[in-house]
Formats: sequence, structure tokens, C-alpha cells
Amino acid sequence: MGDGTTRSLADIRAGDVVYGTVLRGKYRRYARTPVLAHWQTLKKAFRVTLEDGTALVASAIIGSSPSAVGNTSPDGPVERAGART
Repeated sequence: MGDGTTRSLADIRAGDVVYGTVLRGKYRRYARTPVLAHWQTLKKAFRVTLEDGTALVASAIIGSSPSAVGNTSPDGPVERAGART
């Protein structure tokens, strides 16, 4: 959360403040950002383990091209780090 606390994603609501990123020049910087909307979705997920042992859960948009999947923002795509499945 924007005040440094944590909260389950299910408990976040529009109007809450979280840390997001903003584009400054050619780099992204962390910034306190208001939540504009919140919705629930169910989709297939995959556990991905990075070379350093970090595990995360990722999902994809069914029927989309690989270039359309990943983190995006109103300013365009956010760079993605390489991962091994």
C-alpha cells in the first residue's frame, strides 16, 4: 500500500493508494498511485521459477500474441525480465 502496509489484493478498493510506476524520461520510477478500479477474474495460472530460485505465478491472455502479454501501463509496456519455466 502507499503507506508501506500490506493488504490482500481482494481487499483493495478504488480510491486506495498503492505503489505503482510512472515514466520519467526513459525510466520508470515508483510513485504513490491511486487505485482507479478493482475487479475479480478467474484464469489459468502457471508457476514460474527464475534462475535465482524466485517463484512467481503468472497468467496469460488466451489467444493473444506473446508480445501482448505482460505488464502494461497507460504509457506503454513495462520491460519484462527473462524467466524460465
